[in-house]
Amino acid sequence: MDAQPVADTFGFTQAAHRISTTGLTRQVNQIALDCYRSAGILRVLRLSLLNGDKDEVSLFDVQAAVEAALAAMPNPDGESFNAIDDISSDINQAVRSLLQRQQAVADLLEAMEVAARMDRTLEEINEAANTAYGVVAILPDGQRHWDAFCELIVRRGLSVEMIDLGPGFGPRPQINNPETLKLSKVVQRRTKAFARAVHAQSAAIALQSKPAKRRKEQA
Repeated sequence: MDAQPVADTFGFTQAAHRISTTGLTRQVNQIALDCYRSAGILRVLRLSLLNGDKDEVSLFDVQAAVEAALAAMPNPDGESFNAIDDISSDINQAVRSLLQRQQAVADLLEAMEVAARMDRTLEEINEAANTAYGVVAILPDGQRHWDAFCELIVRRGLSVEMIDLGPGFGPRPQINNPETLKLSKVVQRRTKAFARAVHAQSAAIALQSKPAKRRKEQA
């Protein structure tokens, strides 16, 4: 029986592929080859100096050999070293991303454990819900994980409500039992009514100030 392929839920294969596409082995081999070439030229020069007559050794030949050795040496500012720097950056980025996902999985599992235990208070479950909602965005297929968490909450006879905190904050989950759900709806109605009243009052004040401003400009 053939083994079924393991689903790469967290993107390890993709991260490894991004690292390997930069060709680390090829770049290292190129640097090694350049070093061997430079070392070979210097060895030939050394043997010529040791075995040859000083009068027969041309300064021009020595300079040419040294220049050839220098030219063959890997350039620290060249393509190979730049590619290795890119590889290092890609590896660090991939590791950070995978560590974040690993921590997100741990936090999500802990939050689901809290939600599943009947001895946990509503306050603790609310805290777990906010943790879960915050970390699922980091995970691939995060919406499915959040739906599973919400299903676990509903099975306990509780409900999940998304509360809008206003511009710049985004929604956050709130877990309610039947009693707190009624209270939450009352609070939301009053909050919305208060916001409408404040908006209407601000609009009225702005409308009243416009004629006074025009009269002031005409004067």
